[in-house]
Amino acid sequence: MIALFPARPFAGGTALAVGAPLALTADIEAGGYAVTHVPALEDENTAGAALDLTPAASILLCGAASPADAAAADFAAWRAQAGPGYDGVFFCATEFARRRLAAKAGGCILVLVPAPDDRDPAAAAISHAVANLVRTLAVEWARDGIRINAISSALATPEQLSPLIAYLCSPHAAYVTGAVLTA
Repeated sequence: MIALFPARPFAGGTALAVGAPLALTADIEAGGYAVTHVPALEDENTAGAALDLTPAASILLCGAASPADAAAADFAAWRAQAGPGYDGVFFCATEFARRRLAAKAGGCILVLVPAPDDRDPAAAAISHAVANLVRTLAVEWARDGIRINAISSALATPEQLSPLIAYLCSPHAAYVTGAVLTA
């Protein structure tokens, strides 16, 4: 773990990581946040249940899964594979934002997107759709103090991504929203 900031950038609190690898939250935890990890969402009903685990969470890390061999799938198989990637991010982010708005509090959402694979059109479509969703929601929620950004990574290790994640979730990035960074 790299000490990204000389002083703690976080005041402490709670964060929720949905479908995100444990190693990616090391710097957030080192900054005083208690991070609850849950697996990727299966449908829109599980977003609320996941957020109920940490009702005061001010940070949401959401992993967007890429479909496996979706190009050869029929519609039902496509929806089953694409759902956790796109729909899971949408339902989790909007439920998080709804709760933060009701509490009249800002928040930070960070979406972890698999890098687009131009050899697999279905996986590329999901990656680009999630990136566009992040940009659209950033415009919608910026005035309410809810930031949403994404990191798209294919080659970076969790140790390399963790400081970037900590930065984007910290007050130092208070004016960064709608960014889709490639690492």
